[in-house]
Amino acid sequence: MLLEVAELTDPESIVGPVLVGGQLLQRRTSVVLRRMEAGPGGDLAREALAAFVPEQVPVLADRDGQRLSLPSALAAELLARVDRVESQVSRYQVGLGLLVEETWQLGGDSVPLVYELAPGEQAGRLRCQETGTPTATVMRDREGHLVAAALTCRYCLTASCGSCSAPAWPCGVCQIIVCGYCAQTPGDRAPRCPACRDLHPAGWLERRHYSRLLAPRGRLLLGRDTLHQVALVESMDGWQLLLTENGQDLPPTPVDADSAGIDLIERIVAAS
Repeated sequence: MLLEVAELTDPESIVGPVLVGGQLLQRRTSVVLRRMEAGPGGDLAREALAAFVPEQVPVLADRDGQRLSLPSALAAELLARVDRVESQVSRYQVGLGLLVEETWQLGGDSVPLVYELAPGEQAGRLRCQETGTPTATVMRDREGHLVAAALTCRYCLTASCGSCSAPAWPCGVCQIIVCGYCAQTPGDRAPRCPACRDLHPAGWLERRHYSRLLAPRGRLLLGRDTLHQVALVESMDGWQLLLTENGQDLPPTPVDADSAGIDLIERIVAAS
């Protein structure tokens, strides 16, 4: 039986996935042999020997089991003799892929990345541990998930994905990114940030500040935390959201009357 190499992945040409914020320390590869139904044509045995034999495959060993290099002249003669073998010998086309094991440094942690390349494939991909989709760039969240995207809480500055126990989501009122721990609602996908949990009816002095937007007898709720102030103003055109960050008032944003946020606002107003 003869094996003809129809396609291969050169370990020197790998373009692996990237761990955001990390540094690649080490990469190890091992050959994965796959039988192919039909190859692209031509036997790539010489290319395979050049790519794999010196580092990957112990083709010769001395009495002590030490790996020896295969002389190029001997390799060429062996390949020539293979070409002259009688046609009755069974031939199979195979592809040489790679199993790649990498070690990355991220902060003070060592992070392993493992992926497989099919024969002929050079670009490595990892599967996002939240969605299962292949990705060339991964982030590591606070619980160790390797994901294509993660949200960073503005309060505790940790990243999380939807598979985490208390993931970050946009606040249900002001849309600031807040995780379940900081919102004190770990299982809620429409959390309220500390400022929006603090929403309460404003006094007369505060109403004067927003008088240009307030409708006659309109309601005004204010909430504050360490990052921002949230104001819900009932105007002639409906509810308006105004945020103040670093002492600067941001432009007002109308709250869509058909959005889920308006229901949450009405519940907050009713409870105030």
